[in-house]
Amino acid sequence: MPMRSDDPLQTIAHTFDRIRKGQDPWVAIGNFSNEWFLYAADRRPTLIAEAPSLPFSPTREECRWASFLAASVEYLCEEYVLPCPEWVHELDELVHLDVPWYHVLYVDEEIKKWLEVASPLAFKQRNIFCGSQVFPDKRSLLSQVPEGERMR
Repeated sequence: MPMRSDDPLQTIAHTFDRIRKGQDPWVAIGNFSNEWFLYAADRRPTLIAEAPSLPFSPTREECRWASFLAASVEYLCEEYVLPCPEWVHELDELVHLDVPWYHVLYVDEEIKKWLEVASPLAFKQRNIFCGSQVFPDKRSLLSQVPEGERMR
């Protein structure tokens, strides 16, 4: 269920729209993640059915985030054994990152090498290097913490 009953689902298409309108990308992606893992886990295919709507001449940042979201959908579909929507691969034909994108706060050659190994294949194929913990399932992580050590 969405965060509030009157809220629309935070789909991947809405996530891109919010990024384009200036919302911090990680806030928008975090809201999508909450839907995916918590509020609308029973409607995952709906969350990814609609493609991000690219403008006629997308900026470099719009291309990056559209590609990142396509990689995210492919990755999540693989992880949760869902069919990947066709738009993911169609978008790849429209948006290609020629320059590798190392999306971390600080990057040097050692970090680049680590990211190139650790990033999931769906991201690497799109020239995006972000590490392996892009979409951690908070419930799964919490279940690994002993009951007595959890914050209340």
